[in-house]
Amino acid sequence: MYKIYFIVASLVSIVLLPLYSIEAVASEENTVEKNKSNTRLELSYVRTSGNTDTQTLAGKFTADKEVAANRYFFSGNVLLEESNGVETSNRLLLEGRFERVLSGRLFVLLSTGYTLDKFSGYKYRLYGGPGAGYDVLDTKKHKLQSLLSFVYSYDEFSVGDEVSDSYITGKATGKYQYIIQENIKLKETVNYLVSFEQTKKYFLDSETKVELKINQSLSLGISYLVNYQNLLPSAEVRRTDTTFLTTLIFAL
Repeated sequence: MYKIYFIVASLVSIVLLPLYSIEAVASEENTVEKNKSNTRLELSYVRTSGNTDTQTLAGKFTADKEVAANRYFFSGNVLLEESNGVETSNRLLLEGRFERVLSGRLFVLLSTGYTLDKFSGYKYRLYGGPGAGYDVLDTKKHKLQSLLSFVYSYDEFSVGDEVSDSYITGKATGKYQYIIQENIKLKETVNYLVSFEQTKKYFLDSETKVELKINQSLSLGISYLVNYQNLLPSAEVRRTDTTFLTTLIFAL
């Protein structure tokens, strides 16, 4: 049970730790821009009929906020797919992260997440833990950020003989953004997560995305996602899932 408490503590810390910084924030707000926030909704829907009747619905919600040296991030992703009346994909991902800038480009963080993906072999996955990050590049056109975390993971399986598994992992994340033109952006995010107890148990996720800004509130996005797991919970599950999406992006 103490391992579950580790995740709960991470969730609570994201909310409570910023309270210890209130006095520091109040003084910093005199010299640093007070508030920055960004909220976006992405939607994609595809339906085909005829020889094959398929429906695909994808959605993503992100909310970021920066108050002086404190930064808050939340995201939710859902992917639903049905082919000839049979469900073929049902994926949900919720993530939260709190960052505290220490000095210059260096920051510490606490993150947590919840994943539901029964077609990849999981009833759900819970994870959370501390880490640190560094803004490697921060120019007008290029932004590159690296993050390293120690994460406790708890998996409950939907297939196979094993019911659940819990383990400590290391997580490395790289985020890159290139502003090609004023209204065109290229974004790349890569996550690598490996178990310290069993190095063959690792996950590699990437998202490559191009965004075309139409106006102040609306953009068009094209994304290619790859989700890879090396050690499978069952022989019924494939190692790699790929998703190609065209989405409408609303700035809220």
